[in-house]
Amino acid sequence: MMQADDLLGMLGCVAESASEALMVTDLAGQIVWFNHGFERLSGHQLASSRGRHHLDLQGCEQSTPSALETIRRNSEQTLPYVVDLVLRRADGGNYWARLDARPLKDQAGALRWYLLCQKDISRTRERQSKVALQQAIGSQLSTNNQLESLVPGLLSSLSYFLGYPVAVAWEVHQRPWVGDVDLRCQHHQLNAGACASGFLEACRAHPHLKGQGRLGQAWATPAVSATRLEDAPADDPIVRAALKDGLHTSVLMPVRSSRRVSYIFEFCSFDTTPPKPSVLELLDNMAQSIALVVDRLLDEDRIHRLMVEFDCLFKLSSDGFVMFNKEGIRSYANPAFMQMTGLSRGQLDGITEAQFDDILAGLCSAVHRPAAISDRVDLGEPDRIEMSLPRPTVLMRTVREMVAPHGERIGRAVYLRDVTKETEVDRMKSEFLSTAAHELRTPMVSVHGFSELLLKREFTDERRKDIYDTIHRQSKLLINMVNELLDLARIEARAGKDFHIAATPLQPIIRSTVDGIQGLGDPRQVQMQIPSDLPPVLIDQEKFARALMNVLSNAYKYSPNGGDIQLEILKRADSAAQGSLGVSVIDHGMGMTPEQLARVFERFYRADPSCNIPGTGLGMCLVQEILSLMGGEVELRSTHGQGTVVTLWLRTADALTVAPAPT
Repeated sequence: MMQADDLLGMLGCVAESASEALMVTDLAGQIVWFNHGFERLSGHQLASSRGRHHLDLQGCEQSTPSALETIRRNSEQTLPYVVDLVLRRADGGNYWARLDARPLKDQAGALRWYLLCQKDISRTRERQSKVALQQAIGSQLSTNNQLESLVPGLLSSLSYFLGYPVAVAWEVHQRPWVGDVDLRCQHHQLNAGACASGFLEACRAHPHLKGQGRLGQAWATPAVSATRLEDAPADDPIVRAALKDGLHTSVLMPVRSSRRVSYIFEFCSFDTTPPKPSVLELLDNMAQSIALVVDRLLDEDRIHRLMVEFDCLFKLSSDGFVMFNKEGIRSYANPAFMQMTGLSRGQLDGITEAQFDDILAGLCSAVHRPAAISDRVDLGEPDRIEMSLPRPTVLMRTVREMVAPHGERIGRAVYLRDVTKETEVDRMKSEFLSTAAHELRTPMVSVHGFSELLLKREFTDERRKDIYDTIHRQSKLLINMVNELLDLARIEARAGKDFHIAATPLQPIIRSTVDGIQGLGDPRQVQMQIPSDLPPVLIDQEKFARALMNVLSNAYKYSPNGGDIQLEILKRADSAAQGSLGVSVIDHGMGMTPEQLARVFERFYRADPSCNIPGTGLGMCLVQEILSLMGGEVELRSTHGQGTVVTLWLRTADALTVAPAPT
């Protein structure tokens, strides 16, 4: 029989010559022996490896946690196990291995060792990984319609396939009007156990431009590439941060279509060996498939954003917009259109252009029936629509064909602008010019006629004096009218900017104004009732005196048959106007009818139809403008044949004082 030593020697020779990678460890996992097959597979030498733990020797950071847990649990119980691991060769490269571990007994029958048989399954795992990756990517592209969640999912799947634990998605911002491209860190993926905080922080802090650095060059020549970070430009702060974190290899994967590069995916590893060319080719093909979906999502997102922006603009616009599709059915109407026409969305749903024409015509009088939409297409000049319902409104309408870039007609757009205010302003302007010309013409004709008589005829001294008096009176009226027109125009134009409003005592202004008007020839005196304890009021002293002078002058002029003129101070304590004083001027003259009272603030309007009472018809309009700019108001009460009461309400200075909080 064969001796035991011979048997052991023979078994050793068999183990050494076996093609499988064999290793013997003690029960703690420390290496006792391995054969040449293991040396060829891993690149490690027995002399430098004996005594080390087999997992520490080959590293297993990229293996699944479940596989490592199986090794730990079965080793503690001295049980056999079979696991698939990612192990590291001596040159730093990785490979997939199936590890079949069996406990060994000594001659006494005690468990003392583990026999580990490694089988390189890299090709099998690569094929399986490619199929799994294609399935995972295909599933994500077909089910995920949101870039915010799609891109991180793609990073995770690709990072796991490559075995590169750090991944970054650089989003490409194209700005064709400037000509450059920003690449900004949009997403990142950090697998468990990987630490690259400095690299990720540098990615977030440093965008790239087209043609600049390794990322900019990857955009310019879009192809999947792998580089050793040690060979990258040393002045790149991202590269410096990556090397500091222990990263050595980078794979750049531009997500490109025929139109653009939308993202650049970057994957980094702590290993120094780049992926195989076949892996890069696979990634290159996948990048194109990903780009098609990403481009579609980007276009959909861009269209959605544009729709939201335009919808917001249409809703905020004060002009009306109505859209009809190519079948002539209303497809859109903004809120401004419905507000200006009083129509509801239900009344407009599903209507045709012809029905819309009928609805719009129903809002107008028969005299102003608008033309049909089809008759106004692309005529250039807008047409005018005068509506009587729901309120008198003047609209300017423009109709345009909507045509797609390839020339297909997609519908019509109707644009309506409310010009009611502009029309009213134009009417008032014309009315004002007509009235002003008439009012100025009357005294000028008188001055011209009488001066012409003086030039062509001889008159007695008494008659000549009468004519001079008439010319003087009419020229004075003309001067006053022009002055008041200029004052009114200046006050309106400056909108109170030249007012100097301050807290001012009321009694001195009233007394000086009354004294000034009482010296103009009328013997009547103004009867004043002014309390001595009046608070100061917020007024422009000069402007208020002008307004009060106009009111007192009217009181004298419109009570030609005599009668007392009174001036009283009123206090208004209602909640709507606390802190107001009223200067009330009362006469017992002609008074006004309700119709005359309603027009008293119109320019050039005079309540004396005979025109025997001198005046310009601008005084009360000027009073109202002054009081309004000082924060006050004018109140009128009048009875025809009995007299008029004009009250100028002013804010008191204590109206702006805030009472202290109770303690």
